[in-house]
Amino acid sequence: MRRVVITGIGVISSIGTGKEDFMEGILSGKDGKKDIPYFNTEKYTLKRANIVEGFHETQYCMKNGNTEKEAANVYGLYASKQAMEDAGLISASYANDRKGVAVATSLGSIGGKANIHQQILDGKSYQDVDFSAAFECCSTPSGVISKEFECYGPNISVSTACAAGTNSIGCGYDMIKNDTCDMVIAGGSDPFEQMSFSGFLSLKTITQNELTPFDLNRSGIDIGEGAAVVILEELDSALKRGANIYAEVLGYGLSNDAYHATSPDPNGGGARLAMSMAMKEAGINLQDVNYINAHGTGTKINDKMETGAIAELFGHHASDIMISSTKSMHGHMLGATGSIEAIVCALAIKEGFVPATTKTKELMEECENLDIVLGTFRKEQIQYAVSNSFGFAGNSSSIVIGRYVC
Repeated sequence: MRRVVITGIGVISSIGTGKEDFMEGILSGKDGKKDIPYFNTEKYTLKRANIVEGFHETQYCMKNGNTEKEAANVYGLYASKQAMEDAGLISASYANDRKGVAVATSLGSIGGKANIHQQILDGKSYQDVDFSAAFECCSTPSGVISKEFECYGPNISVSTACAAGTNSIGCGYDMIKNDTCDMVIAGGSDPFEQMSFSGFLSLKTITQNELTPFDLNRSGIDIGEGAAVVILEELDSALKRGANIYAEVLGYGLSNDAYHATSPDPNGGGARLAMSMAMKEAGINLQDVNYINAHGTGTKINDKMETGAIAELFGHHASDIMISSTKSMHGHMLGATGSIEAIVCALAIKEGFVPATTKTKELMEECENLDIVLGTFRKEQIQYAVSNSFGFAGNSSSIVIGRYVC
């Protein structure tokens, strides 16, 4: 059976850009919130979010000389380049038709579309509108990444809401496991956009205070932005070229709770199914898992649903599993959130730590018998981690990442 390992990491986030800075942000419990620079917030009740520093109006110069301006594509390209360099694959060669891409996004290309709509709102006739933005926004992050790194194999753009970042790594895992590819660029990229910010505010899901997952007084999510990309490789190929291996992807599960457009099934059926599918494919027992990177959004409904699903699925073993939500630091990065949390798991396994849920003070009663890691990180060895992502429209995904053993 073909095994799949993580050999490269790239991160653009509000708490650190690049693998080292990001890990330092996680270990120090850094807060990613900054003033929103992209539009006038005068009429908004919130004026801060988890913003990527130093990337406002950043562009990316492609190999062909074209300049990429679309934020989702720019973030995805920079994170992919970091990951390729980290894996030592910028100059190393795989056959182009054995290289694939699976990159998630919720908001990719929305900036170009908004530009067109704004021209129409400003009174331009259709024949005078600059529709070049329409053609630019046809290229989602996966498309420009495939072009830039000459990946001629499968190219998948995943948009299963906030489950997409985990889903994309699962897709890449399948490409390699099923012998379609030997290397896959997988992850997610989402910029901070006024439309989604306004939408979440209208749904009253954004906290007016701090993001405090699993807290008794939790009051909602906190939007983030950025990109997170991993290089997945077939194990024998990675060993042959002497690659540094962070961790092994062992299995993933993808389900839908078929309950509501924006609210999860309070009984946690989709969450339990995704987790159990992932562990079944990984070939591990419930007792083998010792860390869960929870979706942990800080909403009343999600946190109660997720902790209930964990308690029901793992039974007596649930109290032995360390659990945390790193969204308390980097925010909810939408289509990129699952991939950045998978990276947290890979780094934690490799470096021997368990990240914390940093801002939570008083745990909700459903966590009474669970080991929620609070305050600062722990120095602990993780053998098997489960990373959860649950999104709108009932989308649920879980991935099992384990310590690489020869």
